[in-house]
Amino acid sequence: MPKLSTEIHMVADKGLGEFSYEDSGQLGLHQIMFVIMATLLGFMVNTHIKFYSMEKSLMAPHPIIVFAFLFQVSSIALELIHLWSYSDNGTGIVIADVFSRVCHGISEVTMSILLICMASGWKLRFQDIDMDEGLDSWTVHIILCLLTFVDDDASHKYHDFAGVQGWLLFGLKVLLFLYFSWCIIDSRNKAKKSKAQ
Repeated sequence: MPKLSTEIHMVADKGLGEFSYEDSGQLGLHQIMFVIMATLLGFMVNTHIKFYSMEKSLMAPHPIIVFAFLFQVSSIALELIHLWSYSDNGTGIVIADVFSRVCHGISEVTMSILLICMASGWKLRFQDIDMDEGLDSWTVHIILCLLTFVDDDASHKYHDFAGVQGWLLFGLKVLLFLYFSWCIIDSRNKAKKSKAQ
């Protein structure tokens, strides 16, 4: 007896199209976020150009923030492409969704590294930084972001970060926060010692 294959395609009522009720505002929200973040990116690029024309130095928070904003805007744009496609066909463009999460992870880690560098005393106690030190953190975050796709549509997942990969990402972020806090305390202690001398 030949096997039969059946595909059922259901759409939500009330003009929601392919989106479920709880996801119905995603497309509009991402459009608003894209406009806001692209505007902020433009302002940041403008301030960086003004700073560079006066200081002639790239060793400042500006280029790092511009880099993080660029990846954040890219993440939102890719997610917007995925959602537009999803609203039409119910599956979206998976590669756009994957790269959206990777860009978002790069943006988050870049801002975390910037905050950790500033908490360590960058621009107060020392002027140059080694950008290679954050590469390990970037790599781990990107791998964890990609692991969220292993069981993407599993019935036991209620959000993207459920399961082992979500707990690993949460643990990594807690460790980054603890390291950030330690850097602040260490910088404060070193500042007090240098002030006492």
